[in-house]
Amino acid sequence: MTSISADIIAFTSGVAVQNAAVICAVIHGRYGAPEAMMDTLVRHLTAPDVHYVLPRAAGNAWYSSPTSAPMTDETLEEISRSLEQIRGDIAATMVAAPEGVPLVVGGFSQGACMTIEHVARDGCNCDAFFALTGCRVGAAGNPRPIRDLDGLEGYVSTGSRDPFILLPEYSETLHGLAHAGGRIRADMFPRSDHVMSQPEIATVDSMLRRMARREPLLQGGAV
Repeated sequence: MTSISADIIAFTSGVAVQNAAVICAVIHGRYGAPEAMMDTLVRHLTAPDVHYVLPRAAGNAWYSSPTSAPMTDETLEEISRSLEQIRGDIAATMVAAPEGVPLVVGGFSQGACMTIEHVARDGCNCDAFFALTGCRVGAAGNPRPIRDLDGLEGYVSTGSRDPFILLPEYSETLHGLAHAGGRIRADMFPRSDHVMSQPEIATVDSMLRRMARREPLLQGGAV
């Protein structure tokens, strides 16, 4: 499966797309790759009947600036271009999937930030999302437009000692998502750095299982 750029190929895994009960797009972090997300996340997920599509960033990064740096026109352009590629990979997958199959979009680190930007800019064009150690791109106080999320469920996590996802930006992200109508579960792991933890992986696994059964994802944990 190819993205909008003919030389950038998305990685796929799991059941055949035509047999999927859930489609899950997994977005890698800065200097990462789909193969790294397979090793750290996807191979640990046990939810059945999931087809995974893992977009690949040119140069292994979706944008060049630090996530919490003030927003610039260059960064906005990079994010827009990367989101176009991610949308293309997802669209190519959904065309081949069974009608009505739910879509979950998620990622880790810079991929988590891209997931949140995708949700904020495109609104409810997915059925759920997860962002493992992520926030909106830009410094706290930068304008961050967001569409009506109309009850979209999502999971957003970070560690209290994460040097890249700063707490003011993380808190502002949660407020923005909830204010826009999202039903968000938030986990902040004490004394945790910029890593993906077993509880986060278990939460994603549970989301995929419940999505396949068309059940609500978040019970009593939304902010």
